[in-house]
Amino acid sequence: MLDRLRSWARRLRGQRRKTLEEWADGHAEVVRQEVERILPHLPEEGLLVDVGANIGLFTQAVLERRPGLRAVLFEPVAKYHALCEQRFASDPRVEVHQLALSDAIEERTIFKTAHNYGGNSVVTELIFDERDNARIFPETEIEEERIRCTTWDAFAREHGIEEVAFVKTDTEGFDYAVLKGLVPFLERTGQRPPILSELLNREFHTRWAEQDAVVRRLFEIGYQEQDLSSMEWIADILFLPEAADPA
Repeated sequence: MLDRLRSWARRLRGQRRKTLEEWADGHAEVVRQEVERILPHLPEEGLLVDVGANIGLFTQAVLERRPGLRAVLFEPVAKYHALCEQRFASDPRVEVHQLALSDAIEERTIFKTAHNYGGNSVVTELIFDERDNARIFPETEIEEERIRCTTWDAFAREHGIEEVAFVKTDTEGFDYAVLKGLVPFLERTGQRPPILSELLNREFHTRWAEQDAVVRRLFEIGYQEQDLSSMEWIADILFLPEAADPA
């Protein structure tokens, strides 16, 4: 995870595009560092929910440190879903679904930036952002793909899941919708797992109001309050239940 939109939106002119293998090699170390940061809050057992799994680097790094966990991964882009399935083909702890999590059961279009294999977003306003602080530029190559979406609450009901140990979301600006679709599950089951979510700040996010509303809802139902007013333009925020030790 931890794709920074700055690199996600680098100008293409005069740059050689990295191969997927080169990108993965460089990104894997960033992911390992992030896993070390959150390690005290990763339980030894239970279910990890990885939303926006891409090619599976986050789950792989977690399972190296927490082999007793199981994992369910959501990756809607066909190419990355196939690579994710290939990575975990022989691992019975892991299941991979070609789905996006959202706040509704629907079909959407995902926009894929050709120069950054992690820069795939359904937030149209961010991809085609014309503001002065936009991170996508006119020369950015973008491809489209139709994807299926569901909510975590609907998925959990369908699969009989009542307990979750840890949730990670990394969906390039769409995390607010993922969290909104998670809240009914948390309210229904009483579960309060740690949640690691990639959020954007007020100046950059075109959906700040929706993001702020669901974050405040997490505080209301029992997560430790955090002041996100001075957060970096993009940050991985760890939400912990009120009873947990602070990060």
